[in-house]
Amino acid sequence: MIGITSPNASEGKTITCLNSAISLGKTGRKVLLIDADLRAPKQSKLLEIDGNKGLSNLLINQVELSDVITKTRYENLDVIPSGSKPPNPSEMLGSEIMKELIDYLKKYYDYILIDLPPVNVVTDAVVASKHLNGLIIIVRANYTKKEDLLESIQIIKNANAKVLGVVLNGGQKSTVGYGKTNKYANYGKYHNN
Repeated sequence: MIGITSPNASEGKTITCLNSAISLGKTGRKVLLIDADLRAPKQSKLLEIDGNKGLSNLLINQVELSDVITKTRYENLDVIPSGSKPPNPSEMLGSEIMKELIDYLKKYYDYILIDLPPVNVVTDAVVASKHLNGLIIIVRANYTKKEDLLESIQIIKNANAKVLGVVLNGGQKSTVGYGKTNKYANYGKYHNN
């Protein structure tokens, strides 16, 4: 049960979440991807499925679970789209019903990845984190500022949630590495504080 977030918008969390889910499915494991970015959902568009009914509708008992779990064209990968945009995403994601849903789904899937909104922008990811094993933070090379990453780590730690790791995407061979001049090379030292 892993949440995928980022410090800010446009850092690649949605596509990274989808690619990770597809890769896990290719290992023969049963994978569920939940689009819990209820404010700016994108998974249904990427997967070319109907996203009008989904997680938000399920959490307010408008639909049954079987109505919103959708098989994708990818091996071993199911998805629950976001559904209609609700007025109270944070409250929904932090609710007891969300916890019960996750506990139920864990019985049927080897991996559950949850696409969450950016942690520095809204509280949704932090609120949902209490139901998860932890969060992975997605950052983009030459885009994410170090101070934004540090802020997101601190926000997550203040909520007593776990940062499972940081994924750097969008890097080119010349910008990713362990060299002393690489501005991303020192991210790891902040993660373990």
